[in-house]
Amino acid sequence: AIASGEQVTVGFYARTVSSERSDGKGIVGVRFQENAAPYDGFGDTNVLIGKDWEWFEVTAKADKRIRKADAIVTLQLAGAKQVIE
Repeated sequence: AIASGEQVTVGFYARTVSSERSDGKGIVGVRFQENAAPYDGFGDTNVLIGKDWEWFEVTAKADKRIRKADAIVTLQLAGAKQVIE
């Protein structure tokens, strides 16, 4: 389980193949979330992704307890018209 006040980190590799953003970078929204109604979460962060493969980490402090069975990380890829690997 994730305890309230606990620091949580997720990491991933990514690169942008194409993006219609003015800077050419992709954007990925990252959120630690409870996969049960009302789908509360924390740590909402946007990560800018360049053209080269790179390691990204997002760390956030939990503001509530989330059961282990309901704890997920969401990656929102619809922040721009883009192709991200």
